[in-house]
Amino acid sequence: MTVSSRTITRAGSAGSPLRLAFVAGGLVAALAALSGCATLSQEQCRSGDWVSIGRIDGEKGEPFERIAEHDKACGRFGITVDRAAYSAGRDAGLGQFCRPARGFAMSLAGEAYRNVCPPALEGPFLAGYDIARYAGTARSAAKAAEAEANRARNDLREIERDLDRVGAEIATAEGEARAELDRRRRRLSDRRFEVRFDLMRAEREADRAADAARYAEAEARARFVAAFGIPPA
Repeated sequence: MTVSSRTITRAGSAGSPLRLAFVAGGLVAALAALSGCATLSQEQCRSGDWVSIGRIDGEKGEPFERIAEHDKACGRFGITVDRAAYSAGRDAGLGQFCRPARGFAMSLAGEAYRNVCPPALEGPFLAGYDIARYAGTARSAAKAAEAEANRARNDLREIERDLDRVGAEIATAEGEARAELDRRRRRLSDRRFEVRFDLMRAEREADRAADAARYAEAEARARFVAAFGIPPA
């Protein structure tokens, strides 16, 4: 049912508790929306610790464009980002982020590199990233294969539940209703046979993909040690 503003006005005058509740609720919702989108809180903006904020962003591999989001967040409070301090902190943070082991971990997890590392650090970072590239692809394939097997398991469980329901209904049905339920049970039984076959195939593929992913990761870790003299993590 649609409630017009006129109806609300009649329900409570400008100063009534109902009217105030509507206003307060709207303000809370608006503030929640703003805080959900903002990259920094008012407290963080007012702290002025732009070196630390930049360092945290650098350690996360955030692009420099992140500063524009901070400008917007802090602009609500009349505060401007100290770009020089932020840049110095971010550069220090990138020194932690742009390491071969981090590149390896990101590639293994299927995360994209956003071209944030300075030239002096990018080469070793990308070397680690490239070493794990195939292993990351294999891991993604294993996850997809397991998801396919899970879908087949869920389908089979649903069919089993349907068969149980139909079986219970048949026990009390008569005539044409019973005949229709019997036909439905046969269709479900045929579908169950097909899904069981699909599940067997999907589980075999999931096992094969998981083995391939483990082998690819072990090989990638060995290559990383050979290249850098230490394990990636």
